[in-house]
Amino acid sequence: MASSIYNILYTSAALTVFEDTSLKLMVVHPHGLVPSNLYRKGLITAVEVAIEKQLHHWLVNNIEGGIISSEDQVWASETVAPLLAAESRIQKMAFIEPEDIYSKIILEDLMDRAREMFLFEMQFFKEVKNAYTWFRDSSATTL
Repeated sequence: MASSIYNILYTSAALTVFEDTSLKLMVVHPHGLVPSNLYRKGLITAVEVAIEKQLHHWLVNNIEGGIISSEDQVWASETVAPLLAAESRIQKMAFIEPEDIYSKIILEDLMDRAREMFLFEMQFFKEVKNAYTWFRDSSATTL
């Protein structure tokens, strides 16, 4: 198995975005309340790199909550999701369940909106390690 190399693409106190090269994986990791300008910049960076590098997997690690405004929820659903669906090679998307109920509701709403346009598998996990196992199960056949 290839060793992981993490390329940090965007980092702030509220959001970290990085690529795990061994799994062709994009990771978006919000840390609580994420201001709109940081959320949009980080998410656009993630999508552009995922498309450019033809990544196969996407992980939203929301364990710390990822509270975004309703305007950003609409923006992600109407702008980012269609671009990711049309231009990327993403095959699986995993969501790590947040501990707080408000963040979980936001995440479930975004997933429900995206499900209509994404043809790939999406799944919730309680732990990051389980999502990585799920990605690895398909990596042997997709790499």
